[in-house]
Amino acid sequence: HPYGHDNAEALAGLLIAGMLLATGAFIAIDGIDTELSTGPAAEAPEASALVAAGITIATKLALWVASRRVGLRTNSPTLLASARDHISDVVIGAAAFAGIALARLGAPAIDGVTAIAIGIWITFLGFRPLRENLGILMHEAPKGQAERAREIGRRVRGAVDVGEVRVQPLGGQYRIDLVLLVDGALSVSAAHVIAHAVEDAIRAELEHVREVYVHVEPARGGTPAA
Repeated sequence: HPYGHDNAEALAGLLIAGMLLATGAFIAIDGIDTELSTGPAAEAPEASALVAAGITIATKLALWVASRRVGLRTNSPTLLASARDHISDVVIGAAAFAGIALARLGAPAIDGVTAIAIGIWITFLGFRPLRENLGILMHEAPKGQAERAREIGRRVRGAVDVGEVRVQPLGGQYRIDLVLLVDGALSVSAAHVIAHAVEDAIRAELEHVREVYVHVEPARGGTPAA
């Protein structure tokens, strides 16, 4: 699996997205059940529930900050999906804290309403990582990446033009395949040097590019760029 192992992160991100969707649905259903079964004699949650909600908020907020920072730096689909899971837990904790507090103040029905709202919000939150990680697994090219690689290649000394460019996501990294047009009168060694210069330029200017493969073709009637 020369490329499949890189997409293991996307599979993990997809799993997290599925967990978010399932969690949101279950919480909403549980909230509806609570609302239907809550009677006037329903007991308010214990004070320990407020403490648990507070600990959850603080812990998950710290995890969200850390996972988001590293995820953005490494373009890791797993960490970014995990960061959304952590921030959803922060919102859950805050909403739960408010619902528990109001329930203890004499409004037990608020607990079920809060659960329904939380469930709907988490379900909505799960759609973005689902879409992003499916895009990676289906080899969806990032917007504008191919055009930027083409422009960088055209600026390299000795390149006549850059033809087809394909960008393949490999987890949080990218593989770029392109067709480089050079003067047909050049030797194989000279064309090879230009191709390596194009590879180096693209890797230097574009983030998260792991591999660049250049296919060299002679330009018909072209001359080397100045």
